[in-house]
Amino acid sequence: MLLRESGQAKAKHYELQGVTDRVLKTGVENEDVLLAYTDAFWKKDRDVLDRARVALAGRMGAGAVVEAAITVANFGMVDRIANSIGIPLDAMAVSATSDFRAALGIDQFPSARNTLPAEN
Repeated sequence: MLLRESGQAKAKHYELQGVTDRVLKTGVENEDVLLAYTDAFWKKDRDVLDRARVALAGRMGAGAVVEAAITVANFGMVDRIANSIGIPLDAMAVSATSDFRAALGIDQFPSARNTLPAEN
């Protein structure tokens, strides 16, 4: 949601479906190395992750590796905490995110049952 909102603030369109459908381009600068890093992080293959770090640092600098690591780890942490204790999305978040949750298939993720209201 933050990427979408920041894009609107900058009058820039980001294609969020590009995160799950790699045929589409997200519109985020350096998306290829950022998405490769994110994918590598979740695969838990040290060699793949090392190559992704090197590619990201080579393109965007060492600071970008740190920022990407913090961002990916933080999203993973917050998501796991919310899902593990069943914190539901509030009504405003459900409404504000329904379009991209549907487009990205997020409502179909197994963890969605822990955070979406029962009617979804």
